[in-house]
Amino acid sequence: MKYPIEKYRIVIHQHPTYHTTEIIAMSTYAGDVVKGKAICQIGDNYDEQAGIELAVARCAQKIARKRKARAERLLKHAREQMIMAQKYVYDMTSYFESASQEVIDTEADTAAILAKM
Repeated sequence: MKYPIEKYRIVIHQHPTYHTTEIIAMSTYAGDVVKGKAICQIGDNYDEQAGIELAVARCAQKIARKRKARAERLLKHAREQMIMAQKYVYDMTSYFESASQEVIDTEADTAAILAKM
């Protein structure tokens, strides 16, 4: 198993009314508690270790999905920032080229005026 069970808080709860056993694995991601559950129903062979492993795997899966969703949001934001930065570079390049041409034009105008004197 990839996920160290020691990193999870395990709670085993017996439901006397429903005659089931619920195993909950809890961890945190981004400050939120994330839970994975395994329920042993009537007629199932109760294997506590297998239930713990299943609950931990489900909890890890939820965390992995949350991480992926966060990564997608951050990647989208980064791409938007990159597009804005590229547009800014384009705008500043145009501004620089215009200013450079203006320097050339004004220097030529000044030289022409001086040449007439």
